[in-house]
Amino acid sequence: SNFYMWQINIEKGYPLLRPHSWRGGNGACHDNVNLTDIVDIQAGQVYNMRIDVTGNVAKTYIDGKLIDTRENPRGGNYGYGLVGIRADKAEASSTLEAAYYDNFKVTTVNGGQEVELFSEDFSDAGNFKFTKGTVEDGRLYVLGAFMSVYSWQISDKKSSDKYTIEMDMTLIKDNAGIIFSAKNTQNM
Repeated sequence: SNFYMWQINIEKGYPLLRPHSWRGGNGACHDNVNLTDIVDIQAGQVYNMRIDVTGNVAKTYIDGKLIDTRENPRGGNYGYGLVGIRADKAEASSTLEAAYYDNFKVTTVNGGQEVELFSEDFSDAGNFKFTKGTVEDGRLYVLGAFMSVYSWQISDKKSSDKYTIEMDMTLIKDNAGIIFSAKNTQNM
């Protein structure tokens, strides 16, 4: 019910970052960022996406290039909660979104040392730490439906207001959505 989702969208022929947030189950898109002059995103190619969160600021990178810096559009910190993946149907058509994900890692720094909060490399197709999708060739494949498909992390929740989410993503059709800062039904 309460989370943020950064969507990479290529369905209109040019790349966009579409930051969203959900509060009480109601979604809102916040200020699309046209990435045309920053990074060229094509279907079928692998990209490394990283979101660095420090309190109320999220910096987003693709292949090491800073593509967006924004303060939390809902106010307050983007505290670390569950991470996940969202797939749906495309914004401008009925095409189902599809993407592969790999090397999912969430870290923080404590006392100058990197501390892992969550990780999954999808090396075990029968036992991976997300609720939906199928592991194919060591990557998680998530296909949308005509109702949203959510694949949530399966592990103990940890907390931190400074953390980095990093994953490899291969966009197959239209959009790929990374969820972070998911809390319970009462909190962001």
